[in-house]
Amino acid sequence: MPSRAQSKILYSRLVWLPLLAYVLLVVYGSLFPWSGWQWPADSLIDFLWAALPHYITRTDVTTNLLVYFPVGLLAALALRRSNSLPLTWLRATVFGAGLSLCMEFGQNFLPWRNASNLDVLMNTCGSALGALAFVALHEQTPAGRGLRRWRAGLFRPGWDADAGLALLALWGLAQLSLRLPSLVAGNWHEVWVPFWNWEQAIMQASPLAMMVYALELVSVTFFVLQLVRQPARRPSAALLIFALLLLVKFSAAAVLVRGSVLPRLLSLDVVGGTLAGLLLLGILLYRERCGSAELVLMLLAALVSAKLFYLLNSEGNVGGPLFAWQDNHIRWVNMTGFAYWLADIWPFAAALYLIVWRWLLPSGRQGTKR
Repeated sequence: MPSRAQSKILYSRLVWLPLLAYVLLVVYGSLFPWSGWQWPADSLIDFLWAALPHYITRTDVTTNLLVYFPVGLLAALALRRSNSLPLTWLRATVFGAGLSLCMEFGQNFLPWRNASNLDVLMNTCGSALGALAFVALHEQTPAGRGLRRWRAGLFRPGWDADAGLALLALWGLAQLSLRLPSLVAGNWHEVWVPFWNWEQAIMQASPLAMMVYALELVSVTFFVLQLVRQPARRPSAALLIFALLLLVKFSAAAVLVRGSVLPRLLSLDVVGGTLAGLLLLGILLYRERCGSAELVLMLLAALVSAKLFYLLNSEGNVGGPLFAWQDNHIRWVNMTGFAYWLADIWPFAAALYLIVWRWLLPSGRQGTKR
C-alpha cells in the first residue's frame, strides 16, 4: 500500500498524461495533413497584426472556444503548484495562448492552411474559460465542494471512473463533427428533411443511418451506466441518461447551425433511430438489468460495423475514405476536423478503457462481483 507522499508523487506525474494526450490531438488536427510544407512568402508574424476577418461565423468562434476549453482545464490541473488559484488560472491561460500561437505559426508553412489572429484570440479565450472552470470548481470553492459531493453520490470512486467521465466529455465534443452519427451530418438542403414531410422524408430515409443513431445512443448509455455508483439505480437512470445524451447532441447541433434550422434535424433517420434505440435499450435492460462491460463492447463493435456499412453504401461516400484521417479534402480550419477524427476514434478509445478497467484493474474485477 503506497504512502500518502508516494501517492502524491504518483499523482503529480500522472496528471500530465491527459494534458499531453489532448495537446497531441490538437497538434495533429491543427497541422493536418502534415504534407506540402514550404517556407511562407510573408513574415511569420504578419497574421498577428492583420485585420480581423470581415465575415465571422458563430461556428468559427464556438468550435475554437470548445476545442481549447479542455486545454485550459487540463493545463490548470497539471500546472497547479500552490494554493493560489488566480496564479493557476494565469498559467493555464498562458499555456493555451502559447500552444495556439505555435499552431498558427506552424500553419504558415502549410499552403492550404491560414494562420489567423482571430483563432489565436478565440483559442486563448477558450483556454481562459477552461482554466476558470477549474478555479470555480476547485475543492476550495463552495461550487467545487458541491460538485464533488454530486460526483461521489452518483459515480464510482477513483481515478478510473474520472477517466471514464473524461471520455464521456470527449464524446460530447465529437458531436461537433459533420459526419454521422452527428445530427448535422450531410447537406442540409438534401438530407435535413423533417419527418413531418412524409413523402420526401421516406425517400431520404436510411435504415443504416437509423441503426447508427440507435446503436450510438444505446452504447453510450450503457457506457455511462458502467460509471454509475449504485447498481440498483441503473435501470431507472438509463432513460434519463438516454435523454441527456439526446440533449447533448441537439446542443452541439445548435452550436453549428442557426436556430431556425434546428427543426429540420428531426429527420426520419433521427426520429427512427431514437425510437429504435429506446426499444433496444428496453430489451437489453429487461434481459440484463445493469449491463456488463462485455455488453458495451459488443454494442460498440456493432456501432463501428454499422457506421462502416453506412459509409460503404452511402451514395455520397462511394469510393471515398471511410475515416476522417484518410480524407485529404477535410479542412481542419477552426478545428472542425478535430471532431471528425475524435468521432472516429471514440468507440475504440471507449472499448480500450472498458477492457483495461474490466480485466486489468482491481476496481473493475471487484465491480463484476457485486
